[in-house]
Amino acid sequence: MEPLLASARLAHQEGKIQDADRICRQILTKSPNDLGAKTLLGVISAQLGRAAVGIPILQAVLSADPDSFEAAYWLGMMLRSVGNISEAIQYGKRAIEIRPSDSQALFNLSICYLAAKQPELAAHHLRTAISVEPNVPLLHHVLGEALRGSGQDREAVAEYQSAISLAPNMPNSYPPLAALFISQGRADDAEELINRIVAATPDNFQSQFQLARLLFESGLREPALRGFTRSIELQPDQPGAYELRGAIYQQLGDFESACGDFQRVIELQPNNPKPYLELTACKKMKDEDRPLVDRMTSMLQSRSLPPEGRCTIHYALGKAYDDLAAYAKAMQHYDEANGMMRSQLVNKAFDRRAFSMGIDQTIRTFTPGYLSRNKSMGNESDLPFLIVGMMRSGTTLIEQIVSSHPSVAAGGEQNYLLNRWGRILQPPAGSPHREAAKEVADGYLDLLQSIDPLAAHVTDKMPNNFLLLGMAHLLFPNARLIHCRRNPLDTCISIWTTYFREPVNTAHDKDTIVFFYREYLRLMEHWRTVLPSDRFLEVDYEELVMNREAVTRQLIDFCGLDWDDRCLHHESNDGVIRTPSWWQARQPVYATSIGRWKNYEPWLGEFKELLTQSSA
Repeated sequence: MEPLLASARLAHQEGKIQDADRICRQILTKSPNDLGAKTLLGVISAQLGRAAVGIPILQAVLSADPDSFEAAYWLGMMLRSVGNISEAIQYGKRAIEIRPSDSQALFNLSICYLAAKQPELAAHHLRTAISVEPNVPLLHHVLGEALRGSGQDREAVAEYQSAISLAPNMPNSYPPLAALFISQGRADDAEELINRIVAATPDNFQSQFQLARLLFESGLREPALRGFTRSIELQPDQPGAYELRGAIYQQLGDFESACGDFQRVIELQPNNPKPYLELTACKKMKDEDRPLVDRMTSMLQSRSLPPEGRCTIHYALGKAYDDLAAYAKAMQHYDEANGMMRSQLVNKAFDRRAFSMGIDQTIRTFTPGYLSRNKSMGNESDLPFLIVGMMRSGTTLIEQIVSSHPSVAAGGEQNYLLNRWGRILQPPAGSPHREAAKEVADGYLDLLQSIDPLAAHVTDKMPNNFLLLGMAHLLFPNARLIHCRRNPLDTCISIWTTYFREPVNTAHDKDTIVFFYREYLRLMEHWRTVLPSDRFLEVDYEELVMNREAVTRQLIDFCGLDWDDRCLHHESNDGVIRTPSWWQARQPVYATSIGRWKNYEPWLGEFKELLTQSSA
């Protein structure tokens, strides 16, 4: 079989993949245990994207020959491609045990570690790969990504700069490097980087589009907007550029321009569900929009529409019928959409018992005595303004009002404290670990300062930070904690009718929403009794809407800020909004959202249980 195997290998080397595949299968028909043919067939399967075929073949090879580098390497590649990261890491480690200095194997393992959210391990293997091949720009770029992911921003800057020096016209490293420069207050350096790559490839659509997309993903909206506009000038029939430019216009509050871009995407891709959802979200649907509603309805009849697309259209139709005051039809579509979202959470169900026990433990731990005993551990900074509440309770509106003040920057929703506050508590509910507390507090301040290095205060409007207000007060005794309250039924209906890009395990089942809401009320009642009134303020959404100036003045005074009339015109705030509230937060304060639940009263279901807690 050696001559046949040699010809298969030659065909593979010459890029004649199908010929090599055919010869390998011919060999295995006559000699099923030929490891050479099996290995090559497994590699070919990996290169052709046939993981289901290649994985068992190469596993058999590795079982027979544990020192087969090709089998271990390609198994790691294929398992990563199908999302099985833990096994991919095991085979990737085996590959570098066999060949410790193989840069491609080291690179593959580092990518697996990045996918597993272990950037420190990724960086370790990337450094080894660079010691073998120091002049490969991609290695430096990905090391920059790993270092940035682990908070080593200075080291990341150096690696991105190395990547750029090795490949000046490769745009990948420019946007994250520019983002780091901006976070460090080096705006001029960031602009110089962006102008350099734009000037180098002024007439290349792919270069302009990829750069603009990377700028967008790095949070650099204004230069990304210019990049997408240039991309459209170069190729006016590319829907991706319109779609992403429309998303930027949305976030910046230019809804007329956003609508124009999403309508253009629909013209270019009439069977793509996403622009329909974005278009309906950018405008108030009226009778003249009925043809668009009819088109979306007909899309649901198509068998080729995938489940994700079907869910998207249900949300879009729900919004359209809500605007048209056809509430029965709206709720029908919202119910369908939430059911489809719920089906994606089969393995991510909300654990009510564990959540309730966590609330119990928090209440038992954060007593007045506990807060008093540990008050000396805090950082004296008053930089953070934490805005909390149920999602869809008005936290974005509060942020927009407060960040309209020139001393305040909007930080959006940050997961930082939620992901780290558990490190501080020493079981069982003993004194907090002070070194961990200092590390978390310092890291949080660094994060907020990176959002706007010149701001006196930065908001964090992560709603679920209500879970940790006691710890937040210990970490930052001078921070302002603002709780936004809203009518329970209006809150629940708003959650039910909101499209979340990823399913939320507390948002797509009415009974679960009610349970979560009650636990939230229980914890907030506790915080009300233990937090000092000069650091904890509760704002009722309805009162803010009905008595706008008085409540706004109270809010600004609580924050320790001098009055500024711009806080009464939050709709003019030009900051970027990245949450589902971007439409509402760009509008003047309006009363139509108060009592909205009454439009859906016949279909409230489990939400009715909150009627006794509703003031409307």
